[in-house]
Amino acid sequence: MKKLLFSAVALVAFSSVSMGNTLEVSLTDELSIQPREIDCVAVAIAALDAADPNNTMTQAQANAFYQAQYNACEKSKKSLSIN
Repeated sequence: MKKLLFSAVALVAFSSVSMGNTLEVSLTDELSIQPREIDCVAVAIAALDAADPNNTMTQAQANAFYQAQYNACEKSKKSLSIN
């Protein structure tokens, strides 16, 4: 009789624990994915640092390289934009 009573109490206790934190999941929730903004200034500076780590380019060469990288980045942002 003691075993039956203990089993009944344990069954009730463990069943309430398993149902205590039940969450309902809805499949109709939509994910909101926001595209990350690309900082073309940072991209151009990083490209220039990688291309000329010892600063051997003249100011005109570095400026031309920077402008080319910046313009390429801006162009790629426009082609990747989803409208």
